[in-house]
Amino acid sequence: MAQRGAQARTAQRGKPKRRPIGRTPPVSVIRALREEVGFGCPVPSCGNPYLSWHHFDPPWHVKQHHHPTGMIALCLTHHRQADAGAFTSEQLRQFKAGDNANEVRGRLEWMRQSLLAVVGGSFYYEVPKVIQLGGRPLVWFERDEHGYMLLGVRLPTLSGQPRVRVTRNFFEHIGTPEDFECPPNGRLLRVRYADGDSLAIEFLNCESTEAFRERYQQPLAWNDVAFPLTLLEINLNIAGRRLTFTPDGAEIMGNRLVRGWSRNSNVGISLD
Repeated sequence: MAQRGAQARTAQRGKPKRRPIGRTPPVSVIRALREEVGFGCPVPSCGNPYLSWHHFDPPWHVKQHHHPTGMIALCLTHHRQADAGAFTSEQLRQFKAGDNANEVRGRLEWMRQSLLAVVGGSFYYEVPKVIQLGGRPLVWFERDEHGYMLLGVRLPTLSGQPRVRVTRNFFEHIGTPEDFECPPNGRLLRVRYADGDSLAIEFLNCESTEAFRERYQQPLAWNDVAFPLTLLEINLNIAGRRLTFTPDGAEIMGNRLVRGWSRNSNVGISLD
C-alpha cells in the first residue's frame, strides 16, 4: 500500500501543472468580438468604442475560458453592470446577434492646452492644421472655450466608401472597417479598411527631454517647451495615393520626408 501511494505521488509530481489563463483573450478572439458588435458597445443607445471582454457562458468565476461564443464586447460601464447581473444570458446573446446594433459614438478624452503632434517623422507644435490635402485638412486642431486642443481627423480614400472622421474629439462615423480598435485606456485609436486605408492615433506622456531623445533619437528642437509634454503620434495610409505617414517618416508620391520641425505656423504639410 505504501509503495503504491509513493508511486502515485511520483506520477502526480511528473505531470505538468496546468497554468491559469489570463483574463485577456487572444488577439483573434478580441477581433472577432469587436467585429460582431460593429465595433461599438451593443447595449441599446450606447455605441461606445472603448471595449472590454465579458465572459458570461459560463461566467469567468465558474470556468476560466476564452470561447467567443460565451463572451461579448462591452464598454467598461456595461461590463461592470453585466458582472453584477444587469443582463441575462439571453439578452447578451441578442446583443451578439446584432439585434441592437449601434452607430459607433464616443469621444477621445485626452485634452491638453498644448501638445506636440508627431506625423510623418516630423514634429508640429502649436500648428492648427498639421496636414491638409487639396486645401482640406486631414489632421487638425480646434480650441474649445477653455483653451483645450481638440483633435480633428479626416481619412480620405479613393474607394468612395465612408472612412473614419473625428471632429473636436468626437467620432462622427467610422464607415465599414475591417478592424477598429479603441482600448479602454483611451490613448489609442486604430482603424483598418479592406483596401489598405488605415489610421492609428496614440497619445503619449513624455516626462523629460531625456525621454524624448530616447524615443526619437534626437533632442527636441525648442528649449522653451515645458515637460512633461503630451505627444500625439499619428500613422496614416491612403491606399492608391502613395501617401503614408508614420512617426519615422512620410512617403509622399515616391518622395520621403523625415525629421521636419514646425512651430506656430498655420499649416504643417500642404499637398495639392
